[in-house]
Amino acid sequence: MKVIFEIASLEDTVNIIKDFYYQDEKEVHQTKKHLFGYYPELNEIDKNLSKDEKDKIIFKIVEKEYNRLYDKMTEKQKHFTLIWQEYNDKFIAELSNYLNTPWHTFKDYMTGYIAPVPIFPRYPKYLSFVFSPNITDEKMIEVTAHECTHFLWFKKISEINNTEYNNYSSDEWEYSELVVDPILNSKEMNDVLHINEKAYPYFYEQEFNGEKIMDHIKKIYEEDISIEEKITRGFDYYKEFLKSKRRAR
Repeated sequence: MKVIFEIASLEDTVNIIKDFYYQDEKEVHQTKKHLFGYYPELNEIDKNLSKDEKDKIIFKIVEKEYNRLYDKMTEKQKHFTLIWQEYNDKFIAELSNYLNTPWHTFKDYMTGYIAPVPIFPRYPKYLSFVFSPNITDEKMIEVTAHECTHFLWFKKISEINNTEYNNYSSDEWEYSELVVDPILNSKEMNDVLHINEKAYPYFYEQEFNGEKIMDHIKKIYEEDISIEEKITRGFDYYKEFLKSKRRAR
């Protein structure tokens, strides 16, 4: 298994922007703030226009930025490929060993698409993700490791649950975003990547029974127990936290 980097097509880039543009704010949290911050012209689109008219305007907005950055995307494709080669084999092998599961067999590569997109969309079904050419080398390594972890994590969850790959609940998705910290900051993974991975700030702010939830999860993942037990115990704890939070509403 390896990660390859490609330039996203203009059509795919436009579709990503449209997907998030039309989604309800509650569904995408802070994503639209980043989107509209990068593409302020999106704020100027008349809400009364038809969808076809909006689509044409969005296409022109994105096309302009895509063409402006095309040479940079080409340069970064080569550059990021060279940088990631140093990490790929060791990281892929160590992550498989850590999660105690082999990599997917329906594809032998994952794709990091480079596009003028200020967010980091993920497509587990296709083992692909998207990031901007404007990020640093360090951020590229972090994002690539983060997304690879999700792809293998969802496979591991499907094995534990005896379900098809990429079939998970919203609670399991949240939990997957939390555990990137204890996984990628573990000694095994940090010896390969040398990064300080952070989950969403939300996870460091929440408390349950007088303890930060992230601190509790980290303690579980530091125990000398199987990864299966770490995953199960951690998720049981996180579900209890979510139940208490929902009851308090």
